[in-house]
Amino acid sequence: MLCQERDIVHLSVGDHLREIGQHTANENDDEEHRTICQHLRQGTLLPVDTILSILTHKLDHEQTQGHDNILLDGFPRRLTQGVEFERQVDDIHLVIHVQCPKEVARERYLSRHLPGRLEDDGAMFEQRYAEFERENAAIVAHYRAVDKLIEVPKIRFPINKKR
Repeated sequence: MLCQERDIVHLSVGDHLREIGQHTANENDDEEHRTICQHLRQGTLLPVDTILSILTHKLDHEQTQGHDNILLDGFPRRLTQGVEFERQVDDIHLVIHVQCPKEVARERYLSRHLPGRLEDDGAMFEQRYAEFERENAAIVAHYRAVDKLIEVPKIRFPINKKR
């Protein structure tokens, strides 16, 4: 809704990476594609240089289409990604941090059934959520300190419990 009202392109970084990695990596692919596929299968974050290369290419493409206002959903996932993005690519004008209860994040994670993921299960969720908790505090603190952070407090999202 925000993107539609403000003529902003919504770019889900995770969805974009999954689009790139849709086919299985093989010996004919370049190193970047093999890296993307490997990290997607394992549910791990990409190296900073790889994610910046991908985002630079995508943002350049969007700008050639006349889109100057872009919301990067799911980025940065580590503070180093954000800092290097601003150093190498462009300024980050605003970071929106939506607080989501762990149980809601878990429900959404376990119900999404993404193709090509080895183990999107409860154990993988716990691993990725622990990583999120470790990394997110530094991101929030940094962008709060430079006055680029909007925080949306915890909202009681409904959980679709199976009966």
